[in-house]
Amino acid sequence: MKIGSSIEDLYNPQHNILKNLSEFREVEFENLLTLKISEFAYKKAKMVVKSAFKALNHAVESYWLFLGDNFIKDIIIPYQHVSHAFVEVDGINILNLKNKIKESNLDILGWGHSHADFGVFFSDTDWRNQERVFNETSNYVIIKRKNNKADSEIIIKYSYGSTFNIHEDVFVQLTWQVPGGVIQHSHVNLKIIPSKGNLNFDFESYGKEIHKYFSK
Repeated sequence: MKIGSSIEDLYNPQHNILKNLSEFREVEFENLLTLKISEFAYKKAKMVVKSAFKALNHAVESYWLFLGDNFIKDIIIPYQHVSHAFVEVDGINILNLKNKIKESNLDILGWGHSHADFGVFFSDTDWRNQERVFNETSNYVIIKRKNNKADSEIIIKYSYGSTFNIHEDVFVQLTWQVPGGVIQHSHVNLKIIPSKGNLNFDFESYGKEIHKYFSK
């Protein structure tokens, strides 16, 4: 998967991490090791995988962005060129998502893509895209830790990436960094959060509508 333009251009989040610490939420690092996703967003992601398959009559890769705050609440997909082993997103199609993301009042917490009918893992290309998405988005949290029985705080930047397939297997990766430190990766679990809203969402219509986002 490759992106032709910077996600940072999409909505220009604030990169100044020297802001007041009260502007960042406080979590335990272990909590980041589970990707929490709403049932609504998870079902939409599965429909993207299946709709791309139906649109081109065979298993292909597909791509989306995760949107949320303290957990994934929605996904958004750009127009994309797909094949059995590759998906390409033109930069202009990423930028065209700008207004929709602003209207959602949610942040880009990472990305997801499918591996068609292959296994779920990160290829070398996927790893490069994982670090690119990480570098071009701005999600920070405060991590509290104990040092010599005293509490201390650090800020870390983080982003998620995932691979789905048509068999509903899922692989999820957390990328994180203490500012100025080494970028690190951790395999994480996935937890589906029951959706309280969106109960009347028409998934059947959604599945048909998104066919237009996929082309060879």
